[in-house]
Amino acid sequence: MNTVDIIKVVFMAIVQGIGEFLPISSSGHLLVVGKLLFSGSGGIDEDEQLTLAILLHAGTLLSILVIFRRSIWEMLTANLRLIFLLIIGTIPTGIIGVGVKLVAKKFCPGLTSSLSLTGIGFLITGFLLLNFLGKKNRTKMGPSGSRVEEAGQIQNDQPMNGQSGFTNCPLKSLRTMTWIDALIIGIFQGVATLPGISRSGATIVGGILRKLNPEDSAVFSFLLAIPAIAGATVLEMIDFVREKGESFVDSNFNLYLGGALISFIIGLISLAYLMKWLKEGKLSWFAWWLFFIGSVSIIWGICS
Repeated sequence: MNTVDIIKVVFMAIVQGIGEFLPISSSGHLLVVGKLLFSGSGGIDEDEQLTLAILLHAGTLLSILVIFRRSIWEMLTANLRLIFLLIIGTIPTGIIGVGVKLVAKKFCPGLTSSLSLTGIGFLITGFLLLNFLGKKNRTKMGPSGSRVEEAGQIQNDQPMNGQSGFTNCPLKSLRTMTWIDALIIGIFQGVATLPGISRSGATIVGGILRKLNPEDSAVFSFLLAIPAIAGATVLEMIDFVREKGESFVDSNFNLYLGGALISFIIGLISLAYLMKWLKEGKLSWFAWWLFFIGSVSIIWGICS
């Protein structure tokens, strides 16, 4: 592998670390960047790109485990109800995710690799951010029911009497959300298996639509990502080995592990900024980038 391919791997790792947490769709950006960097490239073939993508997702999964280690420990020791809610939320994600995979494999191979469809997904994500995650929307929602003063730590505050932008009722917290809330947020996460639709953006918006305060919505979103990313990573590894009949480890595996480390570090930084910008109502700013990259992707897909 030459220096150019090493730079490409590093760039892909940075894109994954940013895109997994900031609401811009890591899968969509990896698809666009992959076509841009590796189209016609002889250095990294499609199988190696899949290996790289799997390890990059594993890197960002590790960053979630580190940031939310306190929440995870609390679930395991004192908050079994939250584990139940995560299981409920994971069920529709798994059903929809497997359904999308089967449809793409048997009936529509281009479903998860189409630039035009990815562009449409970007536009949908941009619409969600602009309409639900801006500072204007935060003002309408009023004070949150609980705070996340330190990323990954579940607070014990009880809901305050802040009014949401939808009904005159207090916002929910992680301790007052219901299994129906978890189920609907899981459906949003399942839909986000389509490229271009941000998992973090969709699930946070799903929580807000269920009147969960934004900070706790983000915490639940990333806790819910743990089984989703872990499950998808394992399935991709199994499919890769089964279909190709080869070992998952190839000659460039150490380089890809280095990429996973980079995605882990960038993921830590991105997640910290997401929590900060969510509180400040600035996540809607990413909508303008999504409208741009979405339009470019659609045109590129039509013309290619």
